Amino acid sequence: LTAGDFTATIGPPCTGITSLILFTGLFLFVVLLDWKKINKKTLLWIYPIGATGMFILAFIRLYVLFLVGANWSKEFAMKGFHNNASWIIFVLYFLIYFYITYPKMINKQNRKL
Repeated sequence: LTAGDFTATIGPPCTGITSLILFTGLFLFVVLLDWKKINKKTLLWIYPIGATGMFILAFIRLYVLFLVGANWSKEFAMKGFHNNASWIIFVLYFLIYFYITYPKMINKQNRKL
């Protein structure tokens, strides 16, 4: 893809599939860790929302990468932003996602007042 005079190839890892796999693994880890406390019905809507959010963030990350590369610095876009944005965005998203959704996943009788 090209934006202005900035060109980059989008490979499979850039599509967000790696982040989705990591998200799924961490999601399952948390669910299995608290399996007895989890309201299983909520998983039917909480996981798809989280997975969709991962893909949306992957597209936003690519969009910002091209904005930075085309309008600011090609070198920073590829060496700074590209190399670090994925893991920073993933960690922030995962923490915020679970902060919001975890209380909704827990059965009401297991929630602290």
